Amino acid sequence: DGSYDNRNILGENLNLLPTFQSENSLSETGSFVTDDFFVMLDENEGGYSGIIDLGIGRIPASNQADAQTVVKKIRSYQDPKAMGIWRNNVTFIADDGDYNLHQSQAEELANLLNIRYPGFYTEKIYFDAFKKITSAGGGKYPDVTAEIIDQVKRGTLIMNYTGHANERSMADENVLDIGVIDSWSNINRLPIFVTATCEYSRFDSNEKSAGEHILFNPVGGGIGLFSTTRLVYSDGNSILNQAFFDYIFEKDDQGKNLRLGDVMRLAKAAANTGNNQLNFTLLADPALRLAHPSNQVVTTHINDKDAFTQTDTLKTLSVVKVKGFVADSQGNKLNTFNGEIIPTIYDKMIEAKTLGNPGQIPMEYNIQNNIIYRGLASVKNGDFEFSFFVPKDIAYKIDKGKILYYAYNQTQDAQGYFNGFYIGGASNNVIADEQGPTIELFMNSESFKEGDRVSASSVLIAKIMDNTGINTAGIGIGHDITAVLDGDNSNIMVLNDYFQTSMDKHTEGSVVFPLSNLSEGKHTLKVKVWDVMNNSSEKEITFVVKDDFRIEHVECYPNPMNERTNFIFTHNQPDESFDVTLEVFQPSGTRVDILQTRVVSSGMTTQPLEWNPAARSVKMLAGVYLYRITATTKEKTTTGSGRLVYMYR
Repeated sequence: DGSYDNRNILGENLNLLPTFQSENSLSETGSFVTDDFFVMLDENEGGYSGIIDLGIGRIPASNQADAQTVVKKIRSYQDPKAMGIWRNNVTFIADDGDYNLHQSQAEELANLLNIRYPGFYTEKIYFDAFKKITSAGGGKYPDVTAEIIDQVKRGTLIMNYTGHANERSMADENVLDIGVIDSWSNINRLPIFVTATCEYSRFDSNEKSAGEHILFNPVGGGIGLFSTTRLVYSDGNSILNQAFFDYIFEKDDQGKNLRLGDVMRLAKAAANTGNNQLNFTLLADPALRLAHPSNQVVTTHINDKDAFTQTDTLKTLSVVKVKGFVADSQGNKLNTFNGEIIPTIYDKMIEAKTLGNPGQIPMEYNIQNNIIYRGLASVKNGDFEFSFFVPKDIAYKIDKGKILYYAYNQTQDAQGYFNGFYIGGASNNVIADEQGPTIELFMNSESFKEGDRVSASSVLIAKIMDNTGINTAGIGIGHDITAVLDGDNSNIMVLNDYFQTSMDKHTEGSVVFPLSNLSEGKHTLKVKVWDVMNNSSEKEITFVVKDDFRIEHVECYPNPMNERTNFIFTHNQPDESFDVTLEVFQPSGTRVDILQTRVVSSGMTTQPLEWNPAARSVKMLAGVYLYRITATTKEKTTTGSGRLVYMYR
């Protein structure tokens, strides 16, 4: 960590690394703290002028625990278990006001990304596109906060913010504060945050900034930030922000993704915005590479027509067959790639408009987010094939559609897109179908029985099947997959984005939808689903919320153990994170070790907690030991215990 008080005049600093501070340190508009000084290596460079020659980043850890947190997050970020379709997503958040300056800058960035790197899905969270709630305490955008939380939970590769902020919160409406940041549990879906705003990550203060909370959240937050430490100006921010996206997806001489430090170095050299860019700092490991896929997905045929030479039009109620293969970064087919692919077919790009909340000016922007079909298909020896029905609910005007792909196996992933086709018009295909989908509902797991007890944070599981397919297009009025809690039709939950087809079966799939803050007592949840022919079905489930916390089952493996073992437990708090204490005892009751840490869950099961007694200087004799796990969340504590056998080597 570092401090503005290098000389420790205030007497509050510990053993911190010196920071380079501007001489004009009392000026709110002219002061800066920068690490660029240390890598301006040419003659007559340094201080206020020069171009950095090396990538540099800072991990502002003020204690060992913070440092260990970042190391753990880097390992998690690079672990193949963290692969997922979230790596296809880039999120743009934009403040309102200032005559739409911030929203228009974000829209320009998103459009440039779509042109240069069309394989990414751009999620747009523009403040004025959401209802503003005004009270005596000022304006609020609760739906913006909810959307940001949802994006972090589901995963996004980059989270880019343009607008106003301070050291503790984002925007005057406080859409993202430290309390929300500390609640995130997204350890396997860590974005890089880019904040074109003022002092959001002021690391040289004696209090942790919001940016530092993002970095040091032990079970979530972000893998790093390209962020600001002092007041900055919009024009310079926009230039540097564009330069960042010019390089973040580029490759080095070896064909690998650029390191974050090199992205910052190249972006600052290209932007050259003077003192303004000195206040942009990389709070991350500068040697880390962004986790976007290097391999490609190539489309070869649409309805058995060569995708490179013929253009097909996908019409409503027609059956579409798509073929392709997975390739390396040079386009060479990966014949040994065996795994899965998630294709997402989008309807045409449309023009949307912000709401024009009081004091705001409506702004037009482009979106392409109506999903016609999202499937799951197998990849064998590099090849894939899938089919689907085009639903009735498409915009009938003929224009270009888009397919985004994400493919993966146990060791590598791939990304791709295809937009060489049109969507629109009606086919002559007549289907006699008046039967709606079949629906099965569960809470938390398929072992759920009607009326069972669940926790306040639970997961709705809907298993859905239909002969033609499920409508997720989101165009036809009232034709979404929806859920209604306790008959409250004023708060309908749209579940389209949570539907995923089964492997190689476009006629069936499931919805997994998280629910939180459920009140204690009896509840009903009604789900409505439409097929591609616009036939609907409904199903209702009843459950009882009892907000207790319990460990259902605890185990360690391997057991018997030699050098190390891993502890996991199942529980009734899906996707929750816990403060955990592991204690190991001799049969006599003498404790031989205690380990305290924080663990996260995938569904109802925690990620493994490794215990290596030798690495912890714990002397063990061969024999039977007892262990106890104590887990705490939201001021609730529970325990689980078991036996393990240690075999001397």
